[in-house]
Amino acid sequence: RVTRAESYWHQYLADHRVMYARYDRCADMPTKSVSAWAREVMKDVDTHSPRAIAIDLRRNAGGNSGLLHPLIDRLRAWKRQDTSRRVYAIVGPMTFSSGVTNALDLRAYAGAIIVGEEPGQAIGNFGEVRKLRLPNAGFDVSYATTTRDDPRKPTPIPIELAAPMDSAA
Repeated sequence: RVTRAESYWHQYLADHRVMYARYDRCADMPTKSVSAWAREVMKDVDTHSPRAIAIDLRRNAGGNSGLLHPLIDRLRAWKRQDTSRRVYAIVGPMTFSSGVTNALDLRAYAGAIIVGEEPGQAIGNFGEVRKLRLPNAGFDVSYATTTRDDPRKPTPIPIELAAPMDSAA
């Protein structure tokens, strides 16, 4: 059911009563949009009634951070229904840009606990990268459209529960 070629997927871990959702890229796949996947995740959450949901951003190097907002909104509502429920955002050295933004948004809006290792990028960097084609030069350039805090003074993301990334993830 799960392939490494997919940018995002999820699986219910019955032994732990945890819905594990891996989100490796902040971009729609050709076969399924992030919003369609978010609906699938929450449908499976309704079916299985997990005690926790873990969003794994350890391999997320960025893209469009706004794509995850529908899932974040649903997670906020899910958690409000029962305050014993937990949301975790898992980060690591390969988490960058919009992946970092999504971890912070999960914490701010869905009450997620940030777990893992320090991300590859601190808070206070440029983000939401867009591409522009230079027709006369024949190549693309990338540019940032937003900043989070002061990019001249990046600060580390607070890890609330340290957990080293292992090769099996």
